[in-house]
Amino acid sequence: MLAPWWSDIKSIQGRECSGHQIAAGVPLPVLRGGNLWLKKGQGTDTAVWGIPKPSRFFYIDDPKDRPHNSFVAVGAVYPTRIIWRGLIANTIFYTAIVWLLFALLAASRRALRRKRNKCEWCAYSLAGLDNATRCPECGGEIRKKSHPESGAMAQPQG
Repeated sequence: MLAPWWSDIKSIQGRECSGHQIAAGVPLPVLRGGNLWLKKGQGTDTAVWGIPKPSRFFYIDDPKDRPHNSFVAVGAVYPTRIIWRGLIANTIFYTAIVWLLFALLAASRRALRRKRNKCEWCAYSLAGLDNATRCPECGGEIRKKSHPESGAMAQPQG
């Protein structure tokens, strides 16, 4: 079985090792943690990274995945190591989503103001300013409605 792209296990060359790793993050993993056993001579070195979860243990009973010939209690951990590639990709992804939401909100506000015959930038009433090309309040450009509902602008009766 191949280790995932964010794993530390594949970076250890020429040493027999076993262990488990976890990662957290959506859509890509951003944090990782786990346990790793490196066989060295007669004994086994253990490396643990992450914050231990209280009273959460799982047992490894597959002979190729445990460092000794008995069940091994391995504490589950909260991941704490940063996976930079995942963090950068997730930041770009979520920034794009937030930017699109703000752009849609601004476009819908401008369209609603145009429909109500107001300046799309400052919401100043444009009633009676049929020939104006700029808003008298803020100086913003006035865009005419492309398809008026009644076919013509309403004229005040007097």
